[in-house]
This record gives sequence, C-alpha cells and structure tokens, in this order.
Amino acid sequence: MTKDYSCGFVPVDDEGRYLILQHRAGHWDFPKGHREPGETDEETAQREVAEETGLAIERLLPQEWRITYVLPQGRPKEVVFFAGRIGRQEPKLQKSEVLRALRLPFREALERLTYPENRKVLQAVHEALQSLHETQGGRGS
Repeated sequence: MTKDYSCGFVPVDDEGRYLILQHRAGHWDFPKGHREPGETDEETAQREVAEETGLAIERLLPQEWRITYVLPQGRPKEVVFFAGRIGRQEPKLQKSEVLRALRLPFREALERLTYPENRKVLQAVHEALQSLHETQGGRGS
C-alpha cells in the first residue's frame, strides 16, 4: 500500500500567534498538501501556505517535524512540517478547501487543533521557538 505524503508549515506571526485553519471537512489543522513534481518539501509547504491562505511564509528554524498516522481509508500518511513566520497581512482563504483561519496564542491553538499528532508538532515548534528567542535574547548581554 502506497504511503500518502504531505508537507506543511506551522505558521507563527510577529506577535507569537499561530495560524490554524478549519478545513471544509471540519477539522482544525495547519496548511499542508501534496508535493508536485520537482518540488522540495519546503517548496511544497510554501506553495500550500500560499494556496490555502494567500500568505507568504519564511522558514524560521532549520529543523523539521514529521508525523505519521493512518487515514480513514487505512492508508498510512506521513507529513513533514516546518516552522515559519507570516506577516501581519490577513489571509485570503482558498474557499474550496478552507472555511476559517484563526491566529491564536499557543495554548488556544493547542486546544483548537483537532488531531493529537498536530498538537505534538505545535508543542515541539513552540518549544523550539522559545529556545531560539532565549538564545537570541541572551546575546550581547
């Protein structure tokens, strides 16, 4: 059985709020989607953010996070996520796939996400960003 593979971003704005999307199926998730021929994982993730939200995104951290789970049809799925910064611009949603977008503080985003795998990714990204800010804040002191 072929594994399904997607790439996405955990978007965070300059105020530390995370952008999450409510998809037409009802679940809350991050922007993500399938690779097109010739794309890298990061290019795919950037394209998916642009398609689903109309926003440009800039990768913030060198690491990536991978989750695996089984789709309702029984097919395994792997998703690779990157952490990325979005600006203050309001999203222009891809109405065919996305119902709503919210920018939420960490705890609220964690509670809103539908799937436990995504909550683990958000937790890991948040901790990595906190560590980065502490390291940057400590420079020059």
